[in-house]
Amino acid sequence: MAKNDKNKGGGFSLVFFLIVLLGVGYFLSPYWTVIKLEKAMREGNTKYLNDHINFKKMRKSIKNEIKTFSKDIMSSSNNRFVNLAGSLFSGAIVDNAIAQIEPVLNETVSAEGLVSMAKNDNSSSKTTKEDKYAVFTSKGVNYMNLLKAGKFNAYNEFEYFIKCENEEGDGESEICSFICRFKNFKWVYTDMKFKDNWEKYFKKEFNLDIKNSNDKDSDNKKSNNNDEDDD
Repeated sequence: MAKNDKNKGGGFSLVFFLIVLLGVGYFLSPYWTVIKLEKAMREGNTKYLNDHINFKKMRKSIKNEIKTFSKDIMSSSNNRFVNLAGSLFSGAIVDNAIAQIEPVLNETVSAEGLVSMAKNDNSSSKTTKEDKYAVFTSKGVNYMNLLKAGKFNAYNEFEYFIKCENEEGDGESEICSFICRFKNFKWVYTDMKFKDNWEKYFKKEFNLDIKNSNDKDSDNKKSNNNDEDDD
């Protein structure tokens, strides 16, 4: 009887160990996908890039971000007449600009475009100081920075941030992020989002009071929460 109990205990330990192992593997899998994508870019593996990046959705996401952010910029001014003109005509102007750059966007945001950029980056001389928050450096992958650059928004959604050093040199800023989702047993990137650093840049360079799409989303969430509280 004691022997049977011992066997049961050993079997439970093995199952528990396998569950923990699977959990750790799942947690690390999106980070591993980032490493493999960078390697695929350097080695010209377009098949892996196409399997793990939905380029059609990615291009659409980038265009939407550019449209939203550009309209925010054009309708943000201390001059009420400029503000009114931006509010009235920014949509047509931005749509026309997007149409002009769309061929370049289609060529760049593709497996072949990423491979080409990686080759050009490798051929250029490394004369500038490397960002201490960079994930991919001339010496290889900085795994600690990689772990800091990503987070799970849900069990099947992972967000990977592109970060850089603040101008003051006292911390990091988030420039943009890429969102991937777990589907058909693999992580696939589909969306790109601008982050706060873009807003700060335009505020500084053009003295504009911009409220970007991220701020609007948070405001909408706050208003929705307030409505729920009122109910």
